[in-house]
Amino acid sequence: MDLRRLTLHQLRVFRAVARHRSFTRAGEELGLTQPAVSAQVRSLTEILGVPLVEQIGKRVFLTDAGRALLNRVERIEAEVAELGEAFEALRDGRRGSVRVGASTSIGTYFLPGLIARFTARHPGIDVTLEIENSAHILEGLLRNVFDVAYVGEAVAAAELVAEPFQEDEIFFACAPGHPLAPPPPLHQAAGGRAGGSGGTGEAPGPRTGKQGMTLEEIWRYRVFVREPGSATRRTVEAYCLGRGLPCPEGVQLGSVEAIKRSVIAGLGVSYFSELTVRDELARGELVRLAVEGFRVRRTFFEVRLRAKRPAPALERFLRFTRAYRSEG
Repeated sequence: MDLRRLTLHQLRVFRAVARHRSFTRAGEELGLTQPAVSAQVRSLTEILGVPLVEQIGKRVFLTDAGRALLNRVERIEAEVAELGEAFEALRDGRRGSVRVGASTSIGTYFLPGLIARFTARHPGIDVTLEIENSAHILEGLLRNVFDVAYVGEAVAAAELVAEPFQEDEIFFACAPGHPLAPPPPLHQAAGGRAGGSGGTGEAPGPRTGKQGMTLEEIWRYRVFVREPGSATRRTVEAYCLGRGLPCPEGVQLGSVEAIKRSVIAGLGVSYFSELTVRDELARGELVRLAVEGFRVRRTFFEVRLRAKRPAPALERFLRFTRAYRSEG
């Protein structure tokens, strides 16, 4: 038995014969002549090695083997139909997957919300998000581990194409009780709280450190910094180097959250992406520092492989992100 000779067309013809119990009527349904139908059933019988039908007069009956085959053919045709529906959905972008890689700041504090809105609108598309520092994400994109990446620096590789996605600012911050922080407002210093004695009934807004401090003054204290592959760290170091400003190594920690917890605990100061500390500033857990000669703005980029043709699901995702950029 050589099943490699078996075709879906033969199975479809057999099913029509079984349904109509007639070679002629099966041919009419399929647009084939009666001899062509008979030839297909005969070929299928030769491949399987057992009779599938028997003809008594003008009537056609299934043998035991024919009935067993019919059950399997019906399952095969159902699978083929599902296959067609699945690939139709993949072809028009209703189903599929998108692999997103992102640097820590935008990947942790911005993209999850954007992806949630996209998947709510397109539930058939599975979006995965992997977060690492920019260097690792770009390496993964070049190896086609990701379909699209979001990083906080411009890219120079000729194999990649990058488009501006989100603006950001980097600044220094410390805990309210740190020596670089300004004294609290008088009502807070006197023990007043929002809604309590001496309070205003309003939550305190973000505070800014004393004016006129320099980077040299900041570097006298413990400064926490990200790992070398971080785009935030590279952006700050490039800014300082280009202006002849000091930029010592500092105490290296491997995540934004570890740095935030250390700074909030009063153990030192650090520079942060605005995306990463909005809530802490609003709650008064961190104080933004105004540093002379230090103003760092940057752009997060959406990056793709230049030679990669986007699949329909990725096209839908990119249209969604482009709409976000135009609204912003």
